[in-house]
Amino acid sequence: MSELHVWWADEFAGEIYYGAPIRSFPGSVQNHSWVGENADDGVNTEFLRRFDFMVNRDHVVATTPLNNGGAMVKWLANAYHGITPGLRNGNHPHTHSNLDGLGRMKPDIVVEEAYTSLASPAVASVATLLLDAIRPGFPEADDPRVLKAILLSGASKQNLLGWKRTGTSRPYDEVHGAGELNVLNAYHILAAGRQAESSSVYRSLRGWDRATSSIANPRRYFFKLLPGQWGTISATITWHRTIPGNYASSTLANLNLHLKNASGFSAGATVDESISAVDNVEHLFLRHLPPGDYALEVSAGTPNVTYGIAWEVQTNSGPQLTAQRDGSQITLSLAQLDPLETYTIESCTDLENWQPMTTIRTADTTPATTATWQETTGAEMKFYRLNWTP
Repeated sequence: MSELHVWWADEFAGEIYYGAPIRSFPGSVQNHSWVGENADDGVNTEFLRRFDFMVNRDHVVATTPLNNGGAMVKWLANAYHGITPGLRNGNHPHTHSNLDGLGRMKPDIVVEEAYTSLASPAVASVATLLLDAIRPGFPEADDPRVLKAILLSGASKQNLLGWKRTGTSRPYDEVHGAGELNVLNAYHILAAGRQAESSSVYRSLRGWDRATSSIANPRRYFFKLLPGQWGTISATITWHRTIPGNYASSTLANLNLHLKNASGFSAGATVDESISAVDNVEHLFLRHLPPGDYALEVSAGTPNVTYGIAWEVQTNSGPQLTAQRDGSQITLSLAQLDPLETYTIESCTDLENWQPMTTIRTADTTPATTATWQETTGAEMKFYRLNWTP
C-alpha cells in the first residue's frame, strides 16, 4: 500500500533544525518544492548539514530544487545529498552553490516545466517509479547514491545540443547540469542490472554498481565497443559527505571518474575525466567513441567511501557522409556529427593523396549534428572523407 505524506515547510524545517535527534520521516522519497533561508549563515549551514545527515541516515531520496530565476536561495538546493532540479529553459540561478562549500555545480538535472516547483516532483516521481522496480528486483540499488547516479547518467542531451563541460574540474554543463530528465534511459540503466567492478570481466554497455573506494586499487569497469560500433557514453558517480552527530563540521572525500583507453584488461591513456575538488558528483558525457576497449575508473584519495556509479553507452554507426552529383555540382551531406566540433572535408582521386577542401564547424551559429557543403568540379571521379579527432 502506497502512502503520501504532506508537511508544512515551516514544520518540517523546525523538525530538522531543532530535532534532538532529528525526526525520521515516513516514506522513501521526499520532494521539497519550497525555498527559504535565515539571515545568519551559521544557522543556514547547520540546517543544511542536519538535512544531509537525515538523508544519509534514513536512505531517503530527496529532490531539492533551485528557485525560479534570480539569486540562489540557500535552502535546500545547496544540499549535497539531494537531487537539485532546474528548468530546461534555464530560468533558474546559474551561480551554483553559495553555502557550505561554494561553487558546487547546481542544478543536477533539468526538466521541461514552467517552474522548478513542478520540475522537482517530476524527478521525485521518476525516483519513485524506479524504486518500485528496485525493491523486488535490484536490492543493491536501493540507495540514494545509486538512484541519483542512475538518474543523472540517464539524463538526455538530445534537446540540449549546446551541452558541454568547460573543463575536467566541472562535471556538468553550467546551466543544464547533467541534462534533461529521461525516465526511459534511467529505467534501461537500472534494468541492465548490477555490474560489479572487475579487472577480468567485461561489463555491459549499461549498468550500475554500489561499491566502496580504494586508494591503492582504483575500481574499474571495462567495456568493449565492437568493430563498426561507435558509442555515446554518459557516466556518473556520486557519494555522500560525512557529518558528525553534533553537525559542527563536515568532511567530503575526493573521488574522481576517468574514462580510459584499454588493451584487454589493462587501462591505458585517459580519454576524459571528471575531477572536481568540490563536488560530490562526477559526470562524463562523450559522443562517438570509436570501436575499442575502454575502462571507467573510480579513483579516490580516501578509502572505503560508499559510492554509486551508473553508465550508459548508446551505440551508433558514427558520423556519416554522403555525396550527390548533379553535373559539375557535388553536394555533401553530413549527419550524426558532434555539435560544438570542427570537421575537415578531404578529397582525392586515387584514395591515397587526400587533400583538405574545407572545414565545417557545427557550432558557429546554433549547435547542430548535420551539415552540407558544395563543390564545383570537373568530370573526374572524386572521393571524399571526413577527418576529425573522435
